[in-house]
Parts: sequence; C-alpha cells; structure tokens
Amino acid sequence: MSLINHAKDIIQGKASLGQKRSKDWKKTRKAHLKTESKCAVCGGSKKLEVHHIIPFNLDPSFELCPDNLITLCENKKYGVNCHLLFGHLGPIS
Repeated sequence: MSLINHAKDIIQGKASLGQKRSKDWKKTRKAHLKTESKCAVCGGSKKLEVHHIIPFNLDPSFELCPDNLITLCENKKYGVNCHLLFGHLGPIS
C-alpha cells in the first residue's frame, strides 16, 4: 500500500495508527452486517462500512464489542457520505 493510500485510510478511519486488527475482526464485521444490514442514518444498503463508535485507534479493546459498532454507508444517498459525515465528523444521536 502506498503512503498516500495509507494516509487516506487513516483520515477516513479505515486504518489505525500503529495498531494491528484482531484476527477475528473480519468475522465480527460479517456478523454485524448480517444483523445490521442497513445504514443507521439513511437506511441505505450499498457500500456499507462497520464503524467503531469509540475509534479503534483510541481504544483497541472495543474493536470486537458489538455495542461499539454501527453500520454506516458511503453510498452518498441524498448526496451524503454517512460514514464520513456522521462517523468521523459528528456524533449520531
């Protein structure tokens, strides 16, 4: 992965700052999407991301905690990237 792509992933919250993902992350993500298959903001079902409410890079101990996960999309339904806007720039209430 190039340095630029890695930096973009960090900015978008897709990569931690030096932390390694658990070997169980893919299984946890898949299980979450099975039960929470729509964006929590717009209800969209395309380009879904599993977002950590407490960011992984701030507290890796919550990485696999189901209560710390929320489904957000990057589909830009209604012109909004829910993952970026609500997951990284503001809280969801």
